[in-house]
Amino acid sequence: MTDRVKPRPLGQRLAAILWPSFLWAGIATMVLFALVDPVDLHAISFPQWQLSRTAGYSIGFFMFWLVTAASSGGTWLLLRRRAVINQIGTDG
Repeated sequence: MTDRVKPRPLGQRLAAILWPSFLWAGIATMVLFALVDPVDLHAISFPQWQLSRTAGYSIGFFMFWLVTAASSGGTWLLLRRRAVINQIGTDG
């Protein structure tokens, strides 16, 4: 059987990874900074840097987004159909 499975468009794949990770990063950021002030966190982590509270919120959010996007991307890789994986291996 040589059915060729058409992969999903790149935009759809990126949206499926980045959108849920964006939402979870926002939730994780709210939980973290409801418990910890970014200025206090800055004082114990990198006191030599001059960072504002807003910069602390931003850095925290983007770090959470990176981690949750990696998690969503790993899930996407594990859920790909075998036909798509085999097709990628034979196209190169």
